[in-house]
Amino acid sequence: MGLTAEQIQERKKGLGGSDISVIFGVNPFKSELKLWMEKTGTGAGFEGNLATEMGTYLEEFIAKKWAKNNDKKVRKNNRMIWSKEYPHLFANLDREVVGEDALLECKTAGAFTGKGWNDNSIPVNYLMQVWHYLAVTGKETAYIACTIGNNQYVERVVTVNDNIEIGTNDDGTPKTQKLKDFLPIMEAKAEEWYVKYVVGGVMPNNISCADSDALLELYPNNVNLEPVFIGDDLDKKIESLRAFKEDEKSLKGVIGKLENEIKAEIKDNTILIGNLFTASWKSQGCAGKFDKDGFEKEYPGVYSKFYTPGKTRKLYISEIKKQESK
Repeated sequence: MGLTAEQIQERKKGLGGSDISVIFGVNPFKSELKLWMEKTGTGAGFEGNLATEMGTYLEEFIAKKWAKNNDKKVRKNNRMIWSKEYPHLFANLDREVVGEDALLECKTAGAFTGKGWNDNSIPVNYLMQVWHYLAVTGKETAYIACTIGNNQYVERVVTVNDNIEIGTNDDGTPKTQKLKDFLPIMEAKAEEWYVKYVVGGVMPNNISCADSDALLELYPNNVNLEPVFIGDDLDKKIESLRAFKEDEKSLKGVIGKLENEIKAEIKDNTILIGNLFTASWKSQGCAGKFDKDGFEKEYPGVYSKFYTPGKTRKLYISEIKKQESK
């Protein structure tokens, strides 16, 4: 079963395992702004989808398979475990390992996202999730079991004594640190984030390219119609935006030219083969154009009856023309 309405409300009171990677900017599914909206109730929270629903149903199977593979026993722990040191951090464990100071995290991955598990690796957002669980619970070991695309199964182990990379030394070699020494730093930053942005009611200033819908949800209408002066901050952002748009134009031109050169090579063939790549230029159907005027003429009033106009907000940028001094 998924989370109850009561559990969803309880989770808003702090940060859980899946939230930690968002704060560190390594979660591919959620931005800081969306997390903030969920925790403050200023936006619709994530209520799950087919993937999360399937993950919930497969959790029992994965737990049993891991226990059988490793000749161990596991038990459920449905309660929220709150950090003893940080009042806004909690953990929801999938399973605890009986007779061992360890937990088991059960995951499912699609066939296309399963590459994150290649070469004995763990996707960083899931890795930080179990790091957080180790920090909150004080346990020594986290086992992770994951099904991939319903035809692969992998197991991983994380311990607090693992060495993790935290940067690069002056000579270019990886700088490492014991996980148990990094966990307090990670947890302190998570607590600081929650207190500053959620308790303090301040919107995070780290806005991502995936936040268009979230911003429209927050600010759907023009409430204040009077201009607001903010000065250099706006000018710097617009100057950067214009520079990147010029770069984008140049790149689009280069991309379009190379694509057309490849089409010219293909001619009326279907597939070309190189030493490293193949290229195909295939005929296919596409969306046609709807003749609205013709339809209205043939069936008066029908189009307007079933058409509902959408609503959005469009960003316009224009340059302030300064008057020349006489």
